[in-house]
Amino acid sequence: MKLQKLYHLITLGSVLALTTVGCRHPAYVTPIGYGRPGTATIPTDGGPITNPNPTFVSAPPTDAGRPTRSPQPPSNQDINPGTPVKTGVGTGDSTLTSAPQLPTGIAPVDPTTLDHYIPNTEILRLDTIYFDYDKSAVKASEESKLNEVAAYWKANPTNGIRVEGNCDERGTDEYNRSLGDRRAMAAREYLVGLGVDPKMILTVSYGKDKPADTGHDEAAYAKNRRDEFVVLVPPSKP
Repeated sequence: MKLQKLYHLITLGSVLALTTVGCRHPAYVTPIGYGRPGTATIPTDGGPITNPNPTFVSAPPTDAGRPTRSPQPPSNQDINPGTPVKTGVGTGDSTLTSAPQLPTGIAPVDPTTLDHYIPNTEILRLDTIYFDYDKSAVKASEESKLNEVAAYWKANPTNGIRVEGNCDERGTDEYNRSLGDRRAMAAREYLVGLGVDPKMILTVSYGKDKPADTGHDEAAYAKNRRDEFVVLVPPSKP
């Protein structure tokens, strides 16, 4: 009888032990993050289980979160690098306060070689070329006019040509005089490239002293940023 009671007690204890194990709930389940979780660590202070080796610590960034780069404004300078520094917001056809060096290229001709020639401002008046703000590079839209000037000279090679560089009213006298020089020299070099004798081309800069339009708006400024071409006719023999 005692053995039978002992057997029942052992059986009852085994059942109770199995029931208790089957009802146990986990304290915390490590959530699935971005990437493969590492080995979970159960803290001793009652806090949550942590994942010490996640592949990502946060969600991958979206396109909206990527930094954007603002485009840099284009430079207004059309000069040799390293010459004057801009002093602030544009103050004229130039935004510089000191005159840069002229571009290297074809040397200017001695003006005394054509100083006794007679100027004619009408022959090439319609071939005036225009420039962008603070620029001395010949625009593609103006090249056909220079082609006409070169064609005229080839038909009249005893005549000279004076290229007159001009600027709008904005900027200092000194800088605009230099800018006008660069504009006149740019046209001269272009003409020489087309076959015009460099000894027959004079250049002069009037800066902002001879505006074609005396207005004070962009429409007037655009007309004043220009090169004009004056034909120099040799004096007739007595």
